[in-house]
Amino acid sequence: MTTSPSIAVVKPDFGAQGGFERHLNGIVAGLRERSWRVTVVQIDGRTRPRRLWGLPIDPAQLANHDEYFMHMALVERTQQLNLRHFDAVLTTQPPTYLVRHSHKVALFYHQPRQFYDLAVPFMASGFVDPVVHRAACRAVRTLEREAVRDVRLWLAGSAEVAARLERYWSIPPHLIAIHRAPPTSVPDAAPWHRPDGPIVCVGRQEWPKRSELLVQAMHLLEVKRTAHLVGGGSRLEFVQSFDSELHHDPERARAPFDDKVWLNRGIFTKGWKPYGGPPSGRIVFEGDVSDERRDQLYDEAVAVVAPAYKEDYGLTALEAMVRAKPVIVCRDGGGLTEMVVDGETGLVVDPNAHALARAIDRLVRDPARASQLGEAARRAVMGITMDQAVLQVEHALRTVLTSRC
Repeated sequence: MTTSPSIAVVKPDFGAQGGFERHLNGIVAGLRERSWRVTVVQIDGRTRPRRLWGLPIDPAQLANHDEYFMHMALVERTQQLNLRHFDAVLTTQPPTYLVRHSHKVALFYHQPRQFYDLAVPFMASGFVDPVVHRAACRAVRTLEREAVRDVRLWLAGSAEVAARLERYWSIPPHLIAIHRAPPTSVPDAAPWHRPDGPIVCVGRQEWPKRSELLVQAMHLLEVKRTAHLVGGGSRLEFVQSFDSELHHDPERARAPFDDKVWLNRGIFTKGWKPYGGPPSGRIVFEGDVSDERRDQLYDEAVAVVAPAYKEDYGLTALEAMVRAKPVIVCRDGGGLTEMVVDGETGLVVDPNAHALARAIDRLVRDPARASQLGEAARRAVMGITMDQAVLQVEHALRTVLTSRC
């Protein structure tokens, strides 16, 4: 009997269980069901380094540029792995694509974005000293651009992600395939459209999810409606404070959306203090919820808003669409705009609160149109399944294993 191939799935341990982790768990389970011998190899992604490649790190430098040293520590830990006894390797989040192996497939959703496509807004938000960060970007990009050459195939989460592979690392298009992650749960039948339902936004309250844009839009609505924001995170208190501030100062709510509202460090901004007034009542901050509560909110929603900036994929939109909900995204939403076709399966608007408010008003006032968009959205995404995703990964692994080095 022929022994099935042994596969190492390399995964950083960041201490979180988000959409990517759930998708990867499905891939691993699917491969095992197809008789692949899969071992998940985790790398510590939480411990701050004291040394890099044998050299001590100045504590002041670590404090001032934590992102850089944490990433470089992961690079070192990744490249120290000895996986030669595995037939092939499936890499996942950054920088596991740097692991040393001759038969390597990358399940790829992004580079370390603060050094690549998000470098400019990251600096503008005040997270790092721009001079130092530009040097860090050059160092990371130079190291990775050369080291990724031994990846045999790339499974990119979206066309947005594929374009970054070509832009930053000059990966040839024929080595890249688009890999669609399915929604975490699919109802047997689409729920009834709820014209009286709330506006729902699902996502971690982190930079650059940009939920501040929805908060301002809720203060501009002409219709009476409540928004439910699902997700905890380091910016939750900041977003809650912003809601209270706009409630106290309606003129500010009516002002043009200012990028500085989200281009900042949130509660860690120097001198920041929460606004002392009461909440507006327009927004329910759900925080972290169970999958059941999340799905219940999707089912009840009149529309789902995903205002994030340059998303890698768009799982939130996909989860809403499979429940026949019209989704509103922004033109600079990256992978989100690949999910939503403007006027066909949802609405794509300019990235400002006024445009977002008009879109919400439009869907609430025209429930027939909202229902039509939601039904089209469900039809458009029903073909994205875990079986399909597993088969694509399996095909990539077989291609790598049967090709010449």
